[in-house]
Amino acid sequence: MPKRPLILAPLLCALVVAPASGQRAPSKTAASIVGYVTARQTGEPLGFADATIGEFGIGTLAQSNGAFRLRGVPPGAVTLRVRRLGFTPVSLHLTLVEGREDTVRVALEPLVLQLARIRVSDEVCPSRGSENGDTATLAILRQLWDNAERNKLLAHESPFVSRMERSIGAPERMVSLGGNERIHITRIDTVPVAAEHEWRYEPGKLVVRTEDDEAAEAPEKMIVPQLIDFADEVFTDNHCFKYAGVSKVDGVRRIQIDFEPIKTLREPDVRGSMFLDTASYQLIRSDFVMERPSYLHPTEEMWVIRVSTWFREVLPALPVVDRICTRTTSQYVARSGGPRGAAIESQRLIDLRFEHESPVTAGALPVKPAPPVDCR
Repeated sequence: MPKRPLILAPLLCALVVAPASGQRAPSKTAASIVGYVTARQTGEPLGFADATIGEFGIGTLAQSNGAFRLRGVPPGAVTLRVRRLGFTPVSLHLTLVEGREDTVRVALEPLVLQLARIRVSDEVCPSRGSENGDTATLAILRQLWDNAERNKLLAHESPFVSRMERSIGAPERMVSLGGNERIHITRIDTVPVAAEHEWRYEPGKLVVRTEDDEAAEAPEKMIVPQLIDFADEVFTDNHCFKYAGVSKVDGVRRIQIDFEPIKTLREPDVRGSMFLDTASYQLIRSDFVMERPSYLHPTEEMWVIRVSTWFREVLPALPVVDRICTRTTSQYVARSGGPRGAAIESQRLIDLRFEHESPVTAGALPVKPAPPVDCR
């Protein structure tokens, strides 16, 4: 059986907080903002909302009582954006004074969309310039991107390490079981996954050379883009997104958003679907697919990699990876017949630890080991 590409354990990376070129540098005596976020209808605090100032790459998460503080903000005119999944974001235009602390109170309105009345949309391709399309469709797509950006902010403000139990094997078709498939496990180990990593998405460059200790299994490995990559402009600029209606996934109705590489991208890249909760707009599951010619027989053989990822809350409205199922099949391009073989890798979260305690992480939900993953 030919060697197949390794799948690099998914990693969560951190928000790079640095002013873009041309932005004014912080003054010697910066300003600060204290804020309180509530739900407009009830007046109750909205814990774990996020507050960001995009022009300076400054952001923070509110505590469970809805309070937040932004320090070190350069004085002058700024735009403060406050949001939480399931609510319509609010932007405030403020003029900050050197050395002064300003207080703001923000009430967010629930995002109410009649999903049954929203038509399946045309593609939204950020690389084409301004986002055009139905207002409700764009609101749904922005909720997807908000999931990614909030995950990125959590990784920066409260770094954490996930411990994933990883199982590697191959399917076997059992005649005694009526042709049903079972998984023959060849290795089980534990993989620490930090909230920061150096890899950044580059279009069409998802396959990298393996390290020396991995080369015996395969000369190449594939890096599967994760939720956090959807917050990267390079990723969004090289993919088109589409609201695909409401679908039943794992027995529950979910909002489906499809994405695929832009047509001008010539190298193989990932496509797939993301599924959001219909009430909270929180990411529940993603399904990715990538096809790539075999490195041994590029004109005759094709690798097909399918990755399903399930998410869970670690803090309210802040999803992290819970389980992953990766299935790689190898099949001929020109000849008839099904896949020649398959390799399977599953991962499940067994523990998650924050590197330090803070008012935000004090509200973290208990982390229980995820159930085993059935990748058949």
